[in-house]
Amino acid sequence: MDETGFCLTPYLPYAWQEKGEQIQIRTSASKRLNIIVFMNRKNDLDVYVFECKINSEVVIACIDTFCENLTKKTVIFIDNAPTHTSNIFYDKMSERKQKK
Repeated sequence: MDETGFCLTPYLPYAWQEKGEQIQIRTSASKRLNIIVFMNRKNDLDVYVFECKINSEVVIACIDTFCENLTKKTVIFIDNAPTHTSNIFYDKMSERKQKK
């Protein structure tokens, strides 16, 4: 499980170009779309799309929704993103472990 975001407004903090050459990128403004994706061993995806910022509460809600349809024991791998290491996230995951 992981999350990321997309938009049409490019973010280019640095780039390589020949001396004296200018880089130009045509763009249009757009809202950012954020997604949370669960992928299984068969590469099947469960995707949750948001226009809001992804925080721990959103991640928890997606995990809860994802788990509603599970029929067998499942392990979710996550990274150390701040949304995965917050107190509210740890508290919720501790609750889930106790319900086994």
